[in-house]
Amino acid sequence: MALWFVWFLALAAPLAAQAPGPQLDFLDERLVFVEAAQYDSAQYRLSGAAASFDQARQEYERGQYGQAAQLFAQLSNDFPAKSAVWGYLARAFFRSGDYASARQALMRAGQLMPELEAGLWQPLLRGLAVEVRRLANQLQAQVDYYPQRQAELVPLIRLYRVLEDTAAARDLVLGAARRRVDLFRQAEVAAGAQRQSYLDAAGQWDGLIAGLNTEWGAALALPEPAGGQVDSLKAAEVVRLLQLRVDYYLALPGEYARLFGEYLRLGRRAEAAAVLGALEQEAQRLGLLASIAPTPGAAAKLNQELAAFNALEQQLRAQLGTPSP
Repeated sequence: MALWFVWFLALAAPLAAQAPGPQLDFLDERLVFVEAAQYDSAQYRLSGAAASFDQARQEYERGQYGQAAQLFAQLSNDFPAKSAVWGYLARAFFRSGDYASARQALMRAGQLMPELEAGLWQPLLRGLAVEVRRLANQLQAQVDYYPQRQAELVPLIRLYRVLEDTAAARDLVLGAARRRVDLFRQAEVAAGAQRQSYLDAAGQWDGLIAGLNTEWGAALALPEPAGGQVDSLKAAEVVRLLQLRVDYYLALPGEYARLFGEYLRLGRRAEAAAVLGALEQEAQRLGLLASIAPTPGAAAKLNQELAAFNALEQQLRAQLGTPSP
């Protein structure tokens, strides 16, 4: 591991936590970096580091920000009291999209040059926070305008992580979860290939939500819906998935029972009664399959399943208080 990277691992203060105070334009190329007291200009000139700095800055000005960051990082090891090295290192990281490392470079500079902390590094950190927030607002606007798109979500949550904006990150994940639920709802009323298309799309959002939580570093707890609603997002998702399995004749007896219980818990007695109808249809299907089974063993197995479904139907009807047909 390169030496310049080691100190990144120990720094984690959020941009959003910066105390109010003076601010410098982080990207202002005209900014003159004040030198620290411990900076040795004679040694800097004699070592040839000035030529290395010029090379790194040329890479930066050519837009080769990754290469520039590597060169500035090496200079930060050799001349840690050279303030311009840290300033351009932070800018190179920012321009290459590594906003967390940009923040960490400025924080490390403040540790090495504490006499410049209040007048240079903290104002630059505040300026960096402004730039990161500006980028986050731009991406959030795209997400709001194109809610079906996924490409902006991971870059956006990375920005919110740098800002330590938990509320915005949670809203982002909640929006993705709502999109996923919408797709499941559309799958409920679709059929055939269209239904599978909706289910596949919902699965993609599942993976994206997991990726967003990974980027954040922890699962973002989603708030319960407002107004004291009983039907939380998670419960609604369970109901939809179970209903899909019932509709496709994929549900096991325990899943029929769970779906029935969820509908009763939610006060949706009509849907609970529909689960009983689905159980009856499944029992009829099993009876038909048993009557045409190719072997006595296969028929016996189907009849055993049929008996389990019939028993479950009677049990659930008793809970609902409806007589057997």
